[in-house]
Amino acid sequence: MPFTPMHKGYKGHQQFDPESNTWHGKIFGIKDVVTFQGTTAHEAWQAFRDSVDDYLEFCKEGDSGETQNRDQYTKKGFDYRRYVNLISSAVPKPIETEEEYGFALKQVRLLAEQESLSQEEVALQNLIALTVKDYEAKGSAA
Repeated sequence: MPFTPMHKGYKGHQQFDPESNTWHGKIFGIKDVVTFQGTTAHEAWQAFRDSVDDYLEFCKEGDSGETQNRDQYTKKGFDYRRYVNLISSAVPKPIETEEEYGFALKQVRLLAEQESLSQEEVALQNLIALTVKDYEAKGSAA
């Protein structure tokens, strides 16, 4: 089962690989590809924290896009890092069960009830709505 660790505002994606008997993952929302792994979930979580710390230190030295290309993540008011973080917390995926359908409808409803949504939240709402429509279309086709 995937796990979403968080450290210093950065999110990761961590999951178990039964073939190699290890936990592995990567940091979301950054230009560079930064991965981590461990033999236990706790070890991988600590490796994630260490990777974030190392990455931030690397950025301070001016060697990475985190400090040089920060504007790349925000275009016309749309913050791609925030969108990635929203998606990683919501984990939109194809709906396969009535329980997942109910959860997706609840997410769309909660977003719709907010007075004002950021562009990232609107994009997430649209993505979840598409998964709902797809599930409903499959149900009526059956």
